[in-house]
Amino acid sequence: MSASDTCLPSNPDTSGIGVRTAIYAQNLLSFIPALFALQDGKVTPLELEALETQSTTILITAFAILLSVIVQALQHGLTNYHAAIILNLSWMNNTNLFIYFILHAYHTFELRDEEMKQGGDPRTLRAFWVSRMKKTMRNPVLVIGSAHLSLMSAVGIWLWVQPIAFGNSPPCSLGASLFVVGQRALIGSQGLREWSLLIYSLLLIPGLNLIVPIGFFAAPIWVYSHLFPFSLKQESRLRFARAGLAMLAIINVVLLADTEVAISKNQGLTAKGDGDWTFGQTLALLLLLIPMRDIGEALLERRAKKVGERLKAASEVGELGAVRDAIKSGAQKSVMAPSITIAFKKGHLDVVEVLIESARDVEAIYPSLQLTLAGYSQGELDSTLCSGARNQQVQVVRLLVKLGGGINAIGSDNQTALHYAAEKGHTEIVKVLADLKADLNLQDSSEGTALQYAAENGHTEIVKVLADLKADLNLQDKYGRTALYLAVVKGHTEIVKVLADLKADLNLQISYGRRTALHYAAEKGHTEIVKVLADLKADLNLQDSDGWTALYLAVVKEHTEIIKVLADLKADLNLQNLSGGTALHYAAEKGHTEIIKALADLKADPNLQDSYWKRTALHYAAEKGHTEIVKVLADLKADLNLQDSSGGTALHYAAENGHTEIVKVLADLKADPNLQDSSGGTALYLAAENGHTEIVKALADLKADPNLQDSYWKRTALHYAAEKGHTEIVKVLADLKADFNLQDSSGVTAFHYAAKNGHTEIVKVLADLKIDLNLQDLYWKRTALHYAAEKGHFEIVKVLADLKADPNFQDKHGRTALHLAHGQGHTAIVSFLAKLGVI
Repeated sequence: MSASDTCLPSNPDTSGIGVRTAIYAQNLLSFIPALFALQDGKVTPLELEALETQSTTILITAFAILLSVIVQALQHGLTNYHAAIILNLSWMNNTNLFIYFILHAYHTFELRDEEMKQGGDPRTLRAFWVSRMKKTMRNPVLVIGSAHLSLMSAVGIWLWVQPIAFGNSPPCSLGASLFVVGQRALIGSQGLREWSLLIYSLLLIPGLNLIVPIGFFAAPIWVYSHLFPFSLKQESRLRFARAGLAMLAIINVVLLADTEVAISKNQGLTAKGDGDWTFGQTLALLLLLIPMRDIGEALLERRAKKVGERLKAASEVGELGAVRDAIKSGAQKSVMAPSITIAFKKGHLDVVEVLIESARDVEAIYPSLQLTLAGYSQGELDSTLCSGARNQQVQVVRLLVKLGGGINAIGSDNQTALHYAAEKGHTEIVKVLADLKADLNLQDSSEGTALQYAAENGHTEIVKVLADLKADLNLQDKYGRTALYLAVVKGHTEIVKVLADLKADLNLQISYGRRTALHYAAEKGHTEIVKVLADLKADLNLQDSDGWTALYLAVVKEHTEIIKVLADLKADLNLQNLSGGTALHYAAEKGHTEIIKALADLKADPNLQDSYWKRTALHYAAEKGHTEIVKVLADLKADLNLQDSSGGTALHYAAENGHTEIVKVLADLKADPNLQDSSGGTALYLAAENGHTEIVKALADLKADPNLQDSYWKRTALHYAAEKGHTEIVKVLADLKADFNLQDSSGVTAFHYAAKNGHTEIVKVLADLKIDLNLQDLYWKRTALHYAAEKGHFEIVKVLADLKADPNFQDKHGRTALHLAHGQGHTAIVSFLAKLGVI
């Protein structure tokens, strides 16, 4: 075909094979670093940085191509056909932008996972996403990529607003063919023009033009992560990322095919000069060095990652040879600190030495080593730690301190390495730290010292080491506890001996409760410790804030042997606490028979009275029903008739609470049955009121006076028995010749109470004793029949009627029994009395 048959001038610098090859190659090669980055399932910041550099460089080149198009078009050196080809290639140049975005998004989700591991809730990470979105929109690659899209769209709109007017386009150019996803369309096609204007208009505005293309790639993973926030695991993200890269590759292949087919189909319209090799095409091919360089960097980065992983793995298992090989292979300095920490925790000292030597100049390892010092001194070693790990621990501590680890650096709860070592029992480490001038008396947040932790946990050797180094034996924590106190509480006898021999203050009272070491030894039942403290002249009679002595606490906890030890050492058995109670009081109340016997043998005073109630041990034993203790106290010559502040005797309390055996014991011992308490009550009175029949019988045998009246109501035992319905007791009292017609302060008799409260059997018993059925009380002038009728006790009314009680007696208001029954609505009684002719 001659030149006269062609209408489109040649332009090898825009559509020549060299330019096209360079653009095709650099965009397709850009996928390789991305695939390398995703191969291990993680995108590191370094890999992302390499991709950022690559993408920025290619996008700047793409800018240059578009600027060249603008210049050529303005100088009328470019046709609409060549401009359309360049726009196709510009679409491909955007590949790097979207590759970078896919990996950037993948890395962002990795950061999201780290946030969740630190306690973030995947459903409430809105702030995280907002922050990341802001950073993303300021990302240089995305900013440059958005600007490139805008420039490309501006050129596209310029071209497609009026294709024939673009540059130096001849009329025949409207017949040139373009291909979109394999479909042919003429440049002069109205449909192609409209679609092109729509698409380029959507991508014209910077920033906003990223929404549509990025949304195309991000929408699936975004929707999935919000629908299933717990399900977007690394494997799923990896599949999404690889699928995105695959879609980009397919789009690039389609654009490449469309461009090549268009050039092929339009050869008949284009002058032969398009095939010439020019300087511009050579320059374009030289741009291939950019992706080749980036691929090389990706390979080197991947190799560095592999070496780093090998170093960590070798450090964990302690393979010294593999560690050295990894270092020789160029392990990066950044992996030294984590490798040192891994080897350190596993106890591989030789590995630690090699790693520290190779990373000696890396300042970043020092905080890691300093933190590990405190943690390792706790002896928290993995199960794989070998039997020789203890010696390794010592060497590691020496090494770390030499490298700058703070000897008195504090960890959690303000504890130092010395605190941890002393607490866990690492004697050699304690010695090392002490040799390195660790502060022996430094106190943690609870004001505890290393010596206190060693004493509390039973580490005798460490206590000796610290004590020999002049650690303060009497320092108190914020609760006032000393090392001696803690050793006593935990029962560490040998440590107590060590501290006591070194003149620890045996009588130091802690802030809370004012107790001494001896108090706690006695309370906890540590007999040997009590002996040690006593032999060293600890004060046996010191009282705590409640007035309790060590002996009292031993009684409370029933430690009989300790009681004997303290008593043999002349502890005061009769010392009274703040409420006046003695050890004997407590033991009697609680029923500790063996302890009572021991105290009795030691001649404890049985007649001491407490401060408020003025009760003796016998009172408490009788009240609680401890028969054997009552016998022991009686043998100790306890005063059986001693009265407390309410006038009660031991017999009163035993009778009131139904302790029959104790009543019998006291009765046999001639306790006075007729002593009255401050309200005038006797033992018989209390037993009768509470229904203790056997006790009433026992007191009857003791010739208790049944007619003694209390102070206020002037009632007798019979009054209360009749009122409460205790029939058997009424019979017993009847046998005792109790006065049935005795009236209380209201003139009410036992018979009145029985009738009033509906106790039919008692009414019959008393009636059989020929009592006065018509006796009236003093105030209301009522008879038993009045009370029975008023309360509705029909059976008693019938009994009294049968006994010929006078139904016509009137009370002080002139009312008969019938009146009272009628007033209360007892119709049966009313009918019954009416039949008797009651008025």
